[in-house]
Amino acid sequence: KLTGLVLTGSGAPGNAASRLQQFVHSQGSLSYLQDDRLDAEVQEQAGTLDAATRKQQLDTIQQQLVEEALFLPVVEFAFPVIIGPRVDYDGVNGIPGNPYTGPYEDLTIKS
Repeated sequence: KLTGLVLTGSGAPGNAASRLQQFVHSQGSLSYLQDDRLDAEVQEQAGTLDAATRKQQLDTIQQQLVEEALFLPVVEFAFPVIIGPRVDYDGVNGIPGNPYTGPYEDLTIKS
C-alpha cells in the first residue's frame, strides 16, 4: 500500500502556465504541494510579459518538477477522434454533454 500519493487530473483548457497555477502553486485548486520556492517561481512567470523569458521560466519550473519527481505520469489518456470521407460513425455528440467522440467502441469506417 502506498501512502502520500494523490492521483488527480483535469480536462479544463489551458497551457503550461495554467496547469502550473492549478496543480503546482500551493493555492491551486488541485494542488497538494506546499513549496514556497515553487510558489514564488510560478508567481514570477505569471507576471512576466516577455514571451521568451516566460517560456524559459516555465521550462525551468517544469524541469524542476521532473528532476524532483514531484509529478509522475501514471496514465496517458487517448481520445480517438476520427474524421474523413471513409468514416461511417464518428461519435461526435454520441454521448450528450461529452466533449470527446464516443463511445469509442462505436466508431466505424465505411465498408
